Amino acid sequence: MNQIDNAVFDEIFYPQYGLMYLQGEEFFYAHPPLANYLYSFAIGVYSLLPWTNIESIQTIEFSALNPISYRWLNALLGSLLPLIIYRISFLISKNILFSLLCGFLIAIEGSLIVDSRILMGFIALKQERRPDIKHFIYLLFFSALTYTLLFVPDLYLNENYGFLDKHRQILGYHQTMVTENEHPYCSKWFTWPFMLRPVGYYFDSNLVNQSGTVVNYFTTIHLLPNPFIYWLSTLSIIIMILDLATKFVFKKTLNDNAQRLMAFVCFGYLANLLPWAFIERCLFLYHYQAASVFSFLALAWYLSQFLVSDKPINRIMSICLMIVITLSFLYWLPLHMGLSIPDYEFSRRMWFQGWI
Repeated sequence: MNQIDNAVFDEIFYPQYGLMYLQGEEFFYAHPPLANYLYSFAIGVYSLLPWTNIESIQTIEFSALNPISYRWLNALLGSLLPLIIYRISFLISKNILFSLLCGFLIAIEGSLIVDSRILMGFIALKQERRPDIKHFIYLLFFSALTYTLLFVPDLYLNENYGFLDKHRQILGYHQTMVTENEHPYCSKWFTWPFMLRPVGYYFDSNLVNQSGTVVNYFTTIHLLPNPFIYWLSTLSIIIMILDLATKFVFKKTLNDNAQRLMAFVCFGYLANLLPWAFIERCLFLYHYQAASVFSFLALAWYLSQFLVSDKPINRIMSICLMIVITLSFLYWLPLHMGLSIPDYEFSRRMWFQGWI
């Protein structure tokens, strides 16, 4: 967590905004402020520890902060994420095997290891009753209320603009100030499920003399998801969407928990992916993470169904796929953890030009 002792990629923005809250500074931010609050909390808690030697949080420069001060909370939440996903999956399915597989996939998915962020929201609908229009009205109302309340501390701390003014600035920023091709790691939303353009967060190289041979070692943090989880989950969510669409066309009702689970997964996936089709600014693969979690649920569902199948070939295939996914996790782990590896080992892991 503290292996790289300086800010990486977007760490130069978000934690600094959290520090600005603590120091009472005004600033403009182009997203809802929840992440800023969390970073502010993390830095504030860290500054209270007696061994941190921070004389005054009001005057310290961001560059003087130990990166662990704003990384510890992300690491904690990221560590809890598989357990959270397991619990949510069990609440909506009552299926232990499916839930365990969901937690397993989340635990070894590379991009979530790198970011360690919670990006999705769920509703825990009771399984004894089928959802009706009232549930969706409640969902919309409380979602809007929660979103509005998130801005209350920010409106108090940043007094120059009101709620509507802030959103006009945010909308203007994303429409006019961030161009489509301004960053080398920009990617189109429809390429995300196929993992065509991961994101390089950090890169450093160092020449090392090994028994008279000079080897160039790379230290890199790459937002490179577990390829086999991504590709298999993309196939799974496509199959699940087509299956549900077929049932809808032939007017087959969702008459059991399994089908309602599939509807939940597909709706969550499309609701988190399709809105990005209307955004013209530069986008990155990490914007897909919320939708990708639902595709992981689809993959976990089919793996669990194959594991309990009466056909031995299905059980064998499911086990083999899980072995491949696990080996894939171990193979690309150095790029997720920022471990130093020889340049040729780095090149071996860059299977496609678009990954570099």
